[in-house]
Amino acid sequence: MKLIDLARFRELRLFEAFAKTGVVLTAIGAILLGSSFAVARNYLEQQEDVPVIVKKTIILGIGTITGSSIFAIAAAIEDDRRCELRVIAPERKLLPVTCRNCKYFNNDYILQCAVNPLIAGTQAALDCKDFDSYK
Repeated sequence: MKLIDLARFRELRLFEAFAKTGVVLTAIGAILLGSSFAVARNYLEQQEDVPVIVKKTIILGIGTITGSSIFAIAAAIEDDRRCELRVIAPERKLLPVTCRNCKYFNNDYILQCAVNPLIAGTQAALDCKDFDSYK
């Protein structure tokens, strides 16, 4: 019995959630940065020194916006790549019996066979020279 079904876990679109989280963090960073600038402007209008905490908050806001934007973009690119793989994977769903009984077969839609990944799950796999049964 498997504790975690990896095929179902992959369908959760985890990287889409990461991308959305990155966008929310970018918005939070923008709010933080905007409010820090407003506080700093008030101090500068009164010709007082800006407290160190306000300066650090401005730096934190810039860092949050930069980091979360990069994170969101990278997660969106990865999610798009995985979506393309999900579109390709169903085309190769009907696996020859030989593949399912082979020692090198892996039930992973990205890499089904470590020895012959190009023919895994196709009709060409019926004549696979590297077939090795579990039994």
